[in-house]
Amino acid sequence: TKLSSAQEDLSMKESEIDPLRVELSALNSILVSKNSELMHMENALASKDDELKQMKDDQALKTSEIHSLESKLLLEPIKISGEADEKKIPNSISQ
Repeated sequence: TKLSSAQEDLSMKESEIDPLRVELSALNSILVSKNSELMHMENALASKDDELKQMKDDQALKTSEIHSLESKLLLEPIKISGEADEKKIPNSISQ
């Protein structure tokens, strides 16, 4: 009859939905896993970015120290045999 036919249709539709639910669950698990991998990669990238910034800061500090030492050297008279020889100091040294 009509009621049993409707129940059969409903039962058939539910049986079609169940495999889709399983597939959706599997896809969701894959998505969660990939998201976790992406977050791990993002954290690793942020860490490397911090390392790079630290290296740049260190390089800037060393460059500053070098310029400071160069400036001090330019201000020192060149000593030959214990006497200052002002003529040996170059007039212009590019930095």
